[in-house]
Amino acid sequence: MASQLTKAIDQFLTLHPEYRNNDFWISGESYAGKYIPNLAQYIDQNLSTYKINLKGVMIGNGQYYPELQYTTVGDFAYDEGLIDEITYNKVQAELQTCVSMIKNGKFAESMDFCENIVAEIYDNTSGAFR
Repeated sequence: MASQLTKAIDQFLTLHPEYRNNDFWISGESYAGKYIPNLAQYIDQNLSTYKINLKGVMIGNGQYYPELQYTTVGDFAYDEGLIDEITYNKVQAELQTCVSMIKNGKFAESMDFCENIVAEIYDNTSGAFR
């Protein structure tokens, strides 16, 4: 993926040389937390070949380690007083199922399941997370 995207960026800059010397930033959100760091690293390691003026990356709400990230939502909501102990305990049990699904490679199913848990927390906090 990183080599193909880098080649595409380089081809764009070849077709539009007026942009070749501009600063280049890579940005994205959510699942981009998986591929943006890899793309940036690949560009950085191949600067002599591609000559892309990479300045940095920006990742908003990036998903880079979902097994850890999902489990912290309940902790945060409880610690901030946004959910009660009953809801917290229910969410923590559901999040363990979420983590198990991820670890077992059930990525499509886990995404829906885990996001529904997070949505439930959001709904119970009157949108305090949003």
